[in-house]
Amino acid sequence: RKSIDTAASSLQVNSPVGITVVVDVGDYWAFDNLFIYDVIGDGLRFDNSFTPTLQVAQHGATASSSFDPTNFLVNTVNAADGSQKIDFQVSNQLTSSSFVTAPTVYGGCHPVAAPTTNCAFGRPAT
Repeated sequence: RKSIDTAASSLQVNSPVGITVVVDVGDYWAFDNLFIYDVIGDGLRFDNSFTPTLQVAQHGATASSSFDPTNFLVNTVNAADGSQKIDFQVSNQLTSSSFVTAPTVYGGCHPVAAPTTNCAFGRPAT
């Protein structure tokens, strides 16, 4: 899901807008090398002075972190349609933010190797 928040009651040229992308990951899956690719349309441009943030909610707790510059890429504007693509390396950001101990994201207290589970926030099951 994507939503756009405006700082002003009406948009004007060069008005800032905030774009929120919400991704729900199923509880009982394991993900590795998770990427999010987003496209902002013609007329919108990424503000290079802004650092995106990642917010993670699991097991009743929420944490957030600013994206490391190596974990997101703002592509040049597409000359054909005026859009601009942004690539987010979510698994790498989760690891560099210490939300998880490996780039694999586990849901639903999924056991990795042993039959026990560890539902502590941000830690894969062990």
